[in-house]
Amino acid sequence: MLEIFFKNPIQGHAGNVFTTCRSCYKVLVPHLVIRSQFDDVKSLANMIEKDWKQVLADCFPKILVNILPYFACQSHGKSEVAEQRDTASKVYDMLKDENCLGKQVSVSNG
Repeated sequence: MLEIFFKNPIQGHAGNVFTTCRSCYKVLVPHLVIRSQFDDVKSLANMIEKDWKQVLADCFPKILVNILPYFACQSHGKSEVAEQRDTASKVYDMLKDENCLGKQVSVSNG
């Protein structure tokens, strides 16, 4: 999705794309993450010349704000809420994976 925008900026406006992405990535990334579009997160991070894991770490509070409500909702059986909770769970598991944010996300018990 974002690759088209990044690879083909309007002629003469590449700096504007960079500036825009750099200034609003903390808004864009949580929405990409909840949709499991990690390749787009990596493209965005590359565009703004940051490590994609650092971008995730920078956005982690907003990512949590987006997924926490799904854990609080109660549902029974197959429903949109159950699907959203499943997605939120997968996103959280991906974030706490060692190859992503790993121990930065894990909560210590002691």
